[in-house]
Amino acid sequence: MKEFVSYIEYWHKQGADEVWATGLGTGTLKTETHALDEIISYRPCKRWGAIVITAKGDVLPACCDYSVESVGNVYKESFYDIITSGIYSKYTKAHKELDIDNLPSLCKNCPCIHVYNSPPVQNRPLYQQIKNMLKDRMNNKKLIVFGTGAEFEIAKNQYIGNKEITYFVDNDSRKWNTFMYGIEIRSPSSLKDEDNEKIFVLIASAHFLSIQSQLESYGINKYYSTPLFFDRYIESTHRISIPLK
Repeated sequence: MKEFVSYIEYWHKQGADEVWATGLGTGTLKTETHALDEIISYRPCKRWGAIVITAKGDVLPACCDYSVESVGNVYKESFYDIITSGIYSKYTKAHKELDIDNLPSLCKNCPCIHVYNSPPVQNRPLYQQIKNMLKDRMNNKKLIVFGTGAEFEIAKNQYIGNKEITYFVDNDSRKWNTFMYGIEIRSPSSLKDEDNEKIFVLIASAHFLSIQSQLESYGINKYYSTPLFFDRYIESTHRISIPLK
C-alpha cells in the first residue's frame, strides 16, 4: 500500500486529476504467448501505444499483459523522455512496419498480430475456453444483452448459443418497447431494478468503454464485453478510480 500511495503522490505532482488503478485481467484467461497455428503473415497490434504505468513506475507500452517489456521507469526519468526514447521509438516503428525481428519477445509470439493458416475460430482452444467460461457464469442467471447491432449478431452465433435472453437493452430510444427475435428491447435504466448477483450482462457493442461506465452508474459491477473476449473478459470489480482533488 505504501508503494501505491507514493505512486498516487507522484502523479498528483505531475498534475493528474485522476488515477485509474486496474488489473490486466483476472488470470482466468491469459494472453497466449505462442503461435496457435502456422503463421502466414502479421498484422498491426491494436493495443500497442495503450500505455500502462505500474505502481512501481514501470512503463509498459501496451495494455495486454504485465509481461510486456518495460521501456522505462517514471521514478528514474521523466515520462516524456521515456516515450521519446530510442527503445520506445524502435518498438513503435517495428510495430508500424511489422518488423517482427525488432519487436519485444512477447509481441513476436502474441497471436494478436499473427495471421494463421488455421481452421475456423470455433475450433481454436481459446474460443472453446471462452465458451466454457460463459456457460459457467451464465448458469442460473438472467442473461441481459446490452446492444442490438452487428456485435450482437456475432455474440449470438459464437457465444450465446441456446441460452435464453431475458431482454435486450440499447441506448437508442427509438428501439425501446420494440422486439428483436421476439425479445423485448428496453431502456438501459431497466437495469437499475435488477439484482446484480442474479443477472449476467453481456455487452455486445463496439462502444463497450462508455457502456461499462454506464453500467457502473446503475450499480452493475459484473459484466462481460464480447469485443474483448479474445484477450480476456472484463469484470469491473478489478478497477477502481482514485480522485486526486
